[in-house]
Amino acid sequence: MIQLNPIAIAATSQQYLANVVENLCQPFCSTGSIQPTGGVNYTVVEQSTNDTVTTVTINAAVTVVYQPKNSCRSVVKQFTEQFKVAFVGAANAVPTIAITTLNTQISPENVKCCNRAYAVSLATPVTITATFPA
Repeated sequence: MIQLNPIAIAATSQQYLANVVENLCQPFCSTGSIQPTGGVNYTVVEQSTNDTVTTVTINAAVTVVYQPKNSCRSVVKQFTEQFKVAFVGAANAVPTIAITTLNTQISPENVKCCNRAYAVSLATPVTITATFPA
C-alpha cells in the first residue's frame, strides 16, 4: 500500500511524503541489531493529456532486504505500487515530467508480541514537476 501525504502543491510542482508499507512473508526483530535495508525507485509509467489536464501514473519499485527472526539468512522482497497525479496546463500541451527524491527512511510496521515486525515502511520525500512547453 502506498500513502501520499502532501507537503507542498503548486501549479507545476507537487511534493509528497510517499510512504510505502508492505507486509513481509516472515517477521523480523524490530529491536535487533540487523534492521531492514532497501529503497524505492520512482518512475513515470504512463502519461496522458486530455485538453488541459495531464494525468501521470508513477510506479514505485521497492526492494527490501531483511533478516527474519531466528534466521541467519537475509531475504529479499521486491514489489511495485502505483499512484496517479494530475497537472493542469494549456490546452493539449504535453508537459515533461521529472521526479526528484530525497533519502528513504525504513522503519518496522505492524509490530506485535516479542518485538516481531510483520511489515516494513519506506518513507520518501518525492517531488514531481511538470514542465509545459512555451
